[in-house]
Amino acid sequence: MNALFLSDLKRLFRSKIFFALMIFNLLFGYFNYLSVMINVSAHGEGFMLGTYNFYFFFPLLLLGAECAVFAAFFIGSDNSFGTVRNKIIIGKTKTEIYLNDVLITFLASILLLPPYFFAALSLGYYVLGADVILRLSHPLACVICVLTVSLTYSALSVLISRLITDRAVALFAAITVFAALLIPNLVIYSRLQATEFVTRKTFSGDTWIDEEYRNPKYLTGEKRKAFETAEYFCPLAYTLEILSSDGSTSVWFPLAALGESAALTAAGVAAFRRKNVR
Repeated sequence: MNALFLSDLKRLFRSKIFFALMIFNLLFGYFNYLSVMINVSAHGEGFMLGTYNFYFFFPLLLLGAECAVFAAFFIGSDNSFGTVRNKIIIGKTKTEIYLNDVLITFLASILLLPPYFFAALSLGYYVLGADVILRLSHPLACVICVLTVSLTYSALSVLISRLITDRAVALFAAITVFAALLIPNLVIYSRLQATEFVTRKTFSGDTWIDEEYRNPKYLTGEKRKAFETAEYFCPLAYTLEILSSDGSTSVWFPLAALGESAALTAAGVAAFRRKNVR
């Protein structure tokens, strides 16, 4: 497996799509913190549109799509040029090949983030000073989120890319799956963020009065527990919890992400072992 990993690692560092995604993250990082600079310069730090965690770890929201694009091109090339059969001929098993794909995709997903962090630390430090780092909340929880969510996205991307031989179809399928998963993730997250009471203004006589009433979207009882359990298995909701709050989340989030990754990888290995390769 070491020789297989080293071979694919060399191919990773020659991959045009990998470096294209890195450049995209670098430019996006500068764009993101440029928007912070404009807001802070015009209105002061209190007018930042998100938390320090939100800006610094924002690329996690894009990582699913980036993993899908990378895996479709990287593994798609493997499928197109028939190198899978060559690997099997020299003694590599399908299980080894598949697990190596997950490992390489996971490594690529982690390496895609430093260019964004470089932009955050350079322009972000210029705009916010040392606060760009010092005011990050629960950085260890954020790092765990980066690792576990990256692994989940990698496992799902490899599953799709290995089972669909055509690179274009695999890319379309992966993007479609991630887009389809976006909706339930956002619905579950938004419903759980709903407050129990909301305030509305009513006009009485010649004055406006703030009136508090119960929010019909607030979840209670067993329904809330069901939504909370489902949220543990939603990587995007997990990411939003890290970005929009103080960075502290339940330990069940990373554990659920690891469980999802293991289940997706096991399903992918089983399916790939039955698949005819060319």
